[in-house]
Amino acid sequence: TWYRARSGSGAHRHDPAKLTIGIYVYVTTYQQKHHQAVDALMRAIERRGHNAVTMVFRSNPVLMAFASGGTTTVDALIYAGSSLSTRDRDAAVADARRLGVPILGAFHHSGLTPEAFRASPTGLHPALTTAVVDSERDGRFEPIVISGRGAAVGDRYYTEVFPAQVEWRVDRALAWAALRRLPNARKRVVFTYWSEGGGKANIGGDPDDFLDVQGTLTR
Repeated sequence: TWYRARSGSGAHRHDPAKLTIGIYVYVTTYQQKHHQAVDALMRAIERRGHNAVTMVFRSNPVLMAFASGGTTTVDALIYAGSSLSTRDRDAAVADARRLGVPILGAFHHSGLTPEAFRASPTGLHPALTTAVVDSERDGRFEPIVISGRGAAVGDRYYTEVFPAQVEWRVDRALAWAALRRLPNARKRVVFTYWSEGGGKANIGGDPDDFLDVQGTLTR
């Protein structure tokens, strides 16, 4: 109700005809006032004319909070956490399936400044390797770093937003959201796979397993 009636010069109002992107972050991000990157995500989404809905969670997020009356209220979810659950991963993954939208990664890199991140040949690795692996196990994908280490304040650091990364994360999220609303007949799927060259192994699969990849894709 507030979002639809929002007032103020240039303020975006909720429009159900537009795409809605959910954002989920740890409550400590809000409590410690490190929500600059979240603010940047919301502004970038609304600047493109779409809706942003942010929720905070503690150790175990409730994904179905982004649903009402059994109907999902978002078209894609940007998830700024390391794991869907610290207690019951199977239950969390089941909720993710029920929610039925792409769950996309947004990461903070506490060890790299914007300049260091741009210069890094690996970006996510090695500091965020575990977080990326956990996200893949959950079915979350497209891990994109959106913030990093800013200026020092005592023994802590400010959060520094990576603007280009935020724009990229939002553009990708909106693309996935639009795809979700597209009729299946208009969607195209590309499968890529690696094939060992030469001999018996050249059947579209790992040479140690001789998998029938083409037949599996057809099925």
